[in-house]
Amino acid sequence: MKKFISIVLLVIIGILCMFYIADSYLTHNLYKSNARMFRNWNEVFFDSTYYDVIINGSSRAWRQYNPMIIDSIIGTNCYNLGLDGHGISTQVARYNTYLSTHKKPRCIIQNIDLFTIQPSSKFEREQFIPYICFDTLYNQIHQEEEYSWFDKNIPFIRYFGYKDVIFEGLGLHNDIVRDPNLYKGYCGNESGWSSTKENMDDIGFTCDSICSQIFETYLKRCLSDTIQVILVYAPMYRGSLSKEASKEEREMYMYFDNLAQKYDCVILNYLWCDICADRSYFYNVTHMNSSGANKFTTYLAKDIDSLLIPK
Repeated sequence: MKKFISIVLLVIIGILCMFYIADSYLTHNLYKSNARMFRNWNEVFFDSTYYDVIINGSSRAWRQYNPMIIDSIIGTNCYNLGLDGHGISTQVARYNTYLSTHKKPRCIIQNIDLFTIQPSSKFEREQFIPYICFDTLYNQIHQEEEYSWFDKNIPFIRYFGYKDVIFEGLGLHNDIVRDPNLYKGYCGNESGWSSTKENMDDIGFTCDSICSQIFETYLKRCLSDTIQVILVYAPMYRGSLSKEASKEEREMYMYFDNLAQKYDCVILNYLWCDICADRSYFYNVTHMNSSGANKFTTYLAKDIDSLLIPK
């Protein structure tokens, strides 16, 4: 019996050693990956360049705020932390992770909209896999993204079921996207209009209580850290809609206006600028293509130039 137990223990130890070697090899390679899913996280964790202006938000930040234009007009060094498909809780987690490896910025441009204060969709959940061994990230996202203690502490377990991520770590051909348009976190989309949806009639405002608390804590910390926060409503395609705001929009305006007053934030609203009426600047109702993003960012940079508190 003792011999049997010893053999079982040796087998378990052997498997764990194999898992540890595989995990270390994959993770090390993913830390150097230029794949779209990992490149920005690698810059957050391993590039300590100082950026005085940070853009934060969902895909509506990631796709629509071009740091190159902001830098050229204002003379800043700007980085886009925009996180595709995720609400404020994960956006804040990304910003907090950024702060663990970088000096605090002097200004944050935070995209806000109808979708900001809603729970995570767990979109591209696998993007967190190489980094959940870092407490700074794991402690913030493990519940919402459903990562367990075993995922964090048992080697290789977190890679189970993610073939493309494993292939990327092995340097083999896979389907993970590489986007040559990535620049300082920003990822423009060159596409023209490709949506069957023409307006925002059925888009409502979601205000999750937990996400709202996270957002308030984030703004409060920025105020305490003397970081200027500029809240921005980026354009959406309005089509033939009248200029009168919907009930959902009025709720959104009221919510963010109250927070801006409470935490000394500036709000810039581009939801009714000329871009919003021209479909050629969008690839769907809620996202501008590169042409629209560049025009919007130019407007934004010129407006921010007069608002930005001097160094």
